[in-house]
Amino acid sequence: MEMEKEKESPTLGKRREPDLPVTVTETTSMPKKARSSERTCVHEVAVPSGYVSSKDEDLHGTLSNPLHNGPMAKSYPFTLDPFQQVSIACLERNESVLVSAHTSDGKTAVAEYAIAMSFRDKQRVIYTSPLKALSNQKYRELSQEFTDVGLMTGDVTLSPNATCLVMTTEILRGMLYRGSEVLKEVAWVIFDEIHYMKDRERGVVWEESIIFLPPAIKMVFLSATMSNATEFAEWICNIHKQPCHVVYTDFRPTPLQHYVFPMGGSGLYLVVDENEQFREDNFLKLQDTFTKQTLGDGKRGGKGGGRGGKGANASGGSDIYKIVKVVVRKQRAVWLEYSVKRVRAAASPPGCTLTGKSMEIVDVMVRRKINFMCLQETKWTGEKAKELDNSGFKLWYTGKIRSRNGVGIIVDKEWKKDVVDVRRIGDRIIVLKLVVGQDTFNVISGYAPQVGLAEHFKVKFWEDLEGVLQDIPQGEKVFLGGDLNGHVGSVARGFEGVHGGFGLGEMNGEGKSILEFSEALDLSIANTWFKKREEHLITYKSGGTCSQIDFFLIRKSDRKYCLNCKVIPGESLTTQHRVLVMDVRIRDRAKRRSPLVAPRIKWWHLKGEKQGIFQQKIWEGWCGQSQGSANDMWNKMSQEIIKVAKETLGESRGFGPRGKESWWWNENVQSKVRVKNECFKEWSRCRNSETWDKYKIARNETKKAVSEARAQAFDGLYQALGTRDGERSIYRLAKGRERKTRDLDQVKCVKDEEGKVLVHEKDIKERWKAYFHNLFNDGYGYDSSSLDTREEDRNYKYYHRIQKQEVKEALKRMSNGKAVGPDNIPIEVWKTLGDRGLEWLTELFNEIMRSKRMPEEWRRSTLVPIY
Repeated sequence: MEMEKEKESPTLGKRREPDLPVTVTETTSMPKKARSSERTCVHEVAVPSGYVSSKDEDLHGTLSNPLHNGPMAKSYPFTLDPFQQVSIACLERNESVLVSAHTSDGKTAVAEYAIAMSFRDKQRVIYTSPLKALSNQKYRELSQEFTDVGLMTGDVTLSPNATCLVMTTEILRGMLYRGSEVLKEVAWVIFDEIHYMKDRERGVVWEESIIFLPPAIKMVFLSATMSNATEFAEWICNIHKQPCHVVYTDFRPTPLQHYVFPMGGSGLYLVVDENEQFREDNFLKLQDTFTKQTLGDGKRGGKGGGRGGKGANASGGSDIYKIVKVVVRKQRAVWLEYSVKRVRAAASPPGCTLTGKSMEIVDVMVRRKINFMCLQETKWTGEKAKELDNSGFKLWYTGKIRSRNGVGIIVDKEWKKDVVDVRRIGDRIIVLKLVVGQDTFNVISGYAPQVGLAEHFKVKFWEDLEGVLQDIPQGEKVFLGGDLNGHVGSVARGFEGVHGGFGLGEMNGEGKSILEFSEALDLSIANTWFKKREEHLITYKSGGTCSQIDFFLIRKSDRKYCLNCKVIPGESLTTQHRVLVMDVRIRDRAKRRSPLVAPRIKWWHLKGEKQGIFQQKIWEGWCGQSQGSANDMWNKMSQEIIKVAKETLGESRGFGPRGKESWWWNENVQSKVRVKNECFKEWSRCRNSETWDKYKIARNETKKAVSEARAQAFDGLYQALGTRDGERSIYRLAKGRERKTRDLDQVKCVKDEEGKVLVHEKDIKERWKAYFHNLFNDGYGYDSSSLDTREEDRNYKYYHRIQKQEVKEALKRMSNGKAVGPDNIPIEVWKTLGDRGLEWLTELFNEIMRSKRMPEEWRRSTLVPIY
């Protein structure tokens, strides 16, 4: 059999040993080339030595040319591509297949066919994916296609006895380890994203799952990036002693083009077109732009090089802004994605009072790319939140006494939007809960009592912290950072699961409490799991005393996500304590971001002379046209209003004001802070009286500069409030300050009856369903028999016509300055149009009542019932 296949395939390479699989290659439609412009595929099959096929060739074809001439297990509303047809033919032969095709080519259709075959043959099928999020997505998609689908991940289990089970590959490996009875009923296992087997850490999961699968189970492998597909198929063939097909296509249904945007440039250059042809003419144009920029930089004295192109340039505007602007001008859809692969949390030195130092902390967070800063001993009173001026960062804090204690957490502008809950326990513990995609994690800032305090203070702190952690569900991540005022020692000493063996110093009583607490709550001390130089372990340094008392605690199950944890010696927020940072890998998230705010009409200019011009142009262009349906009437009028408004009032540029520094954080203050930091670094290296005196002088000058800048800023504010415009802005200023002190600007999550945050779409829908059921039914007792008038029995032929006076009264009651709807027309416009506008609105409303049909644009609005 092998010799026959070798004769059929002239593409075979060197002679194989008799005991190895034989690979047969065939290309459909045309030979393989760099990039196929036709829908073609390459088919190969690895056959075990001595294998003889018993399939009916009239029905299933041959190993080298699989066909399917029987009834289909699943029909498709489109014509299958060649690679899909060949793959389905391999499935109908009941033989394993590896499908390698570009993203969006339609590999999922092959997987769906394998599932349909299992339903047809009354067998079970398992669909595996490398990520929980992908498993959840596939579960939703397959549930819409098939009736009996279940889900099994580390977080949730739904319908475990279903015919089709969607799960992560780790779950499948666990079932194989346990010898699950479910596997006896499984005919097919689908491995999505099989290229994850190359992963250095997780690849063993795929290897063991494939090796341990019973030979009777056939496999479907899906991948977009499989460079050694033939070698992989031969490995499968050798392990399970069964044929394994490889179906490959290089056709792209979505053309791929490569553009280059030069740093500081003004346009996009197509360098590789959709046929993978290099465009040399465009590349030469691209090179010319670099030459011009170099000459321009030389004329400016060489100041524009380096990393300057990252921001704005001479022509104004960032490169990202220009790219988006060019793409929008070409009328292409803009989809910007960002993946957050690393989150950096930091524990700020205790004693770093926030008074006058908030912007300095923000500066450190920006330079060190810190997303969360846990603060201790802030010495601020109250339980509030605070926007840190115009930096975009937000602080949540709690404190009881101004002279001591107090904790807080600063979150950068990207992550503060994901905060859904805040808890404060006394003046030593604060918790922020964040929801990112389908992941929930809690950032905790804690400040343990000092060694000299009474024992009952320490006991209360650890009891409060235990209560906080016990209230956090197991599926949520925990990052606890702060000054725990204890020495855990340099070695584990019986706490191997908690202590990583790379600590500092000797363990004391308080350190033992930390270790016992962590062991009881299944936590791990992150900064003992990384081997570092002593300077990167010391969190407290005063004179000759060096110790490690600041820690990050995480759950043991999340330790694999911790990438690094160390001390940054060079930051000088305080002279004794140092900044401790921890890098954590989280699941990638991709969000559709609006890179460019749409230009807005300047409706606030609709007053005075422009108001009269606007009204005159409207009636000149409208010419009394009020005939036709309500939809036609509205479209003509709204389009005329928008057109005239743009001409008369103008539009904004499409983006808000550029981010400015704090209202008192001026250039002088920043320069003083930089000098102070340099003096601190010098003193840290030398440790002599001269550098210490120099640092003290720089520190005092910085404090003086901050005080002067704040006083000057407040003087300007007081003078502005003394004017007439300032009096009107007092209420707006107070309202804005109050809004910035709220923990949450808006409700961003849904909780169940016990207060647990729901992140899965199905749970959220069920919660809304129960809420409205109680609202409309159980919450109010009423007699349903009183609702005896059916919809079809009502008479809509005659209705009370809306009068002009009613419309006038309604407009009068509507407030100005409210947000616009989908039509982008504020209420001030209709008030400006006067009597003729009232007449037109009255005609429109009566036409809606007569035709029982509102304008299509109105249907895009969301109506929210408020009770």
